[in-house]
Amino acid sequence: MILYIICVILSYFLGCINPAYVLAKRKGKNILAIGSHNPGASNTMLNFGWAAGILVGACDILKACIAVFLCKTFFPALPYIGYIAGISCIMGHMYNVFLHFKGGKGLASLMGMMLILDWRCFLLLGALIIVITVLTRYIAIATCSVAVLYPAYLLWARSDVWLLLMMLAIALPICYKHIENFKRIASGEEAALKI
Repeated sequence: MILYIICVILSYFLGCINPAYVLAKRKGKNILAIGSHNPGASNTMLNFGWAAGILVGACDILKACIAVFLCKTFFPALPYIGYIAGISCIMGHMYNVFLHFKGGKGLASLMGMMLILDWRCFLLLGALIIVITVLTRYIAIATCSVAVLYPAYLLWARSDVWLLLMMLAIALPICYKHIENFKRIASGEEAALKI
């Protein structure tokens, strides 16, 4: 049990590294006070451009990759350790103790976890994100679609109910964090990506 706790703590604090907040500070802005007030890649992209958004997204993917890779490498015998590390990193990203439990919405870190655990799924759902975003111009729709489809994919590919439940447990807060986005989409107030 102590090894699981170590992995959870390590991964959570890796998730708390927030490149969106750091980048905005370097530009003299507070990411928590502009745009959607969300310290993640999409808000960074809307406020500082595609290059900044891609950089932040890449860093958010990378931190989840590191968390999962380290835990799988050092504790390979622990069942589900890669998924537990990934979920913990996503929670650190979404509920950052250093930002008063504010944080991003989890997509990039979810993709980072997928990249290490199943690169084929990463490519498949990554392509789906691009298609949905291009068609709708709202990344919130793509994010929630992938958050729900990933557990379904795991059930189909692995036939493991525990994995399904674990990933549904992280899919729910990811979708919950997008409720305001969907309200703004419905009212026409959500900023659409310029593609």
